[in-house]
Amino acid sequence: MQKVSLWLCAITVLCLLSCNQDDRQEDFNINNTKQLYNTDFTKQYLGKNELSVMPYRTNYLLEGDIMISNELLSEKPFLGKSAGLNRQRWSDNMVYYTIASDMPLSKKRWIDDAIIHWEANTNLRFQERTNQSNYVDFVNTNDNFCTSFVGMIGGRQEATVGNCSTGVMIHEIGHAIGLFHEHNRSDRDQYVRIVSENIQPGFENAFSKYTARGIDGTDYTATLDFMSIMMYFPTAFSVNGNPTITKLDGSSYQWQQQVLSEGDIEGINIMYPTDGTGGGNGEVTICDMVEEWNLNTTYNLGDRVVYLGNLFEKTSINWTFIAFCDEGKNIFSGKLPGDN
Repeated sequence: MQKVSLWLCAITVLCLLSCNQDDRQEDFNINNTKQLYNTDFTKQYLGKNELSVMPYRTNYLLEGDIMISNELLSEKPFLGKSAGLNRQRWSDNMVYYTIASDMPLSKKRWIDDAIIHWEANTNLRFQERTNQSNYVDFVNTNDNFCTSFVGMIGGRQEATVGNCSTGVMIHEIGHAIGLFHEHNRSDRDQYVRIVSENIQPGFENAFSKYTARGIDGTDYTATLDFMSIMMYFPTAFSVNGNPTITKLDGSSYQWQQQVLSEGDIEGINIMYPTDGTGGGNGEVTICDMVEEWNLNTTYNLGDRVVYLGNLFEKTSINWTFIAFCDEGKNIFSGKLPGDN
């Protein structure tokens, strides 16, 4: 998994594990990508590098979901402007945050559960802001976008919560603490092939290596991690439904957008080593006070159960996987509550 200095953000969708791989890709596509097909892009420069961006709120979006301050962009190449975008990590492994007062309970649960997952698996800690200067402000929006700046940019920084999920928020927090998309690693050409002819116009930048943009960063793990929560799925931003990313031999790959992978956790804990502020020892668990699934119980929409060591939430269709309950367990059995 990769951590970089450019503060970017991204969107993911937590999908029903009862779906097959193609279904999961469609769940992702119905979020941002369809909404963006009719979007007008504008050309801006980050330093000397040209980017295709779209206006969003008071800033710009890169790659459809990555917020960049308009103060950092210009209409012409400007060599005097830094392309590093405030290369800062969160001090003392502590991320301060606020949640908007109009945030619906369901969305607040996504944020809370994502934070619990991060604290249970990494050395990072999260604390609601009192008067701290640097903090993430989770803002409620009524669109399909889930966006954020990446890394600590200084002062208040928005993370918008539109049509998201717990998995989306885990991914968004990953960007907020300084992670870049996995396929943008400097060494990605050793592992994947980018199929340019299948990329939706305007999203070509989404498939560039960060080094190609003049951005400095660090790959904290030895190899590309296909199971990283920061990894794009094979048909991301496809104009025709065909793969935009394949393995070097042209084959597809498995991916997941629900939890931090082993590689994610390894890299994050290198990036944020234990320093006495928190050990990421898994003492906080998202499954506390949640009952085991019972065949004879009738469950309603939104109810949660523990089944085979995993946490699930009832949806209108089936059950949605939320998180692993057991520390160190990161392989889903494939079974949902009620499966034989």
